[in-house]
Amino acid sequence: MKEEYIKLLLLNSIRRKEFVALTQTWLPESELSALFNGALVHSFSVLEVSLEQQYLDVVAQVIATLEDEGVILREGDEYTGKYFRIDHARKDFFIKRHKEQNPIAQRVEVLGPPSLVAAIKKIAQEDGLVAFAGADLGSGDSLETVANSGPGIPASDRIVYLNDNQTEEISAVADELISAIEPENSIDGDVDERSRILAQLNAAKELLRATSLRAFLMYETLFHALNLLIEKYRDKVLGQVAAKLLDLLIENVFGGGK
Repeated sequence: MKEEYIKLLLLNSIRRKEFVALTQTWLPESELSALFNGALVHSFSVLEVSLEQQYLDVVAQVIATLEDEGVILREGDEYTGKYFRIDHARKDFFIKRHKEQNPIAQRVEVLGPPSLVAAIKKIAQEDGLVAFAGADLGSGDSLETVANSGPGIPASDRIVYLNDNQTEEISAVADELISAIEPENSIDGDVDERSRILAQLNAAKELLRATSLRAFLMYETLFHALNLLIEKYRDKVLGQVAAKLLDLLIENVFGGGK
């Protein structure tokens, strides 16, 4: 039952205008899972809950279902590389049918949008997910807010081109932050949080290896993690390096690059 609520939240999230704009064209196949996971991370962040790599199995199930339904299209070969695109007309038809036929979706439709928010927040509490500072997991955000709002995310269709100097500077600070985190046994007492943030930093470094990158993906990968480090370690080297990296990303990536 829990998975069905998370699937419904993800289906709502991939209807956001940012996600639609980003997936109008053919994209590298390697970005598929990251895009869908980023959409789920976004919806949890709107509810002020920190989600990183949890529920990847649910994301994979939704992707597989959408492929079976002809929503996700694939193209390419060993020379061009593999690409995917989303047929948004089929996607909208599938989501409409899902909400008409799925018992969980029907229950949410009858009870109203706050019921999905309540279900997701209860799941977050049961699974020990971390609420952002000052967040109230009992508040009743609307489903419209969960599907369409959130923190100031860069335009999802923006592609940023970084020169070698920018890439090297950002990578060097990312390495510096990794070196500052590695001696720590945990982040704010959470061993798993330490592992997640290290994984995110390494994922961000992989994004920087490309000649271009999508600001949306970098934002979803690092923004909340860096803010957590800044908040918890503002008076220590770790927090200062995190702030330095965030400043570089805002200047060169989230702000559009040069």
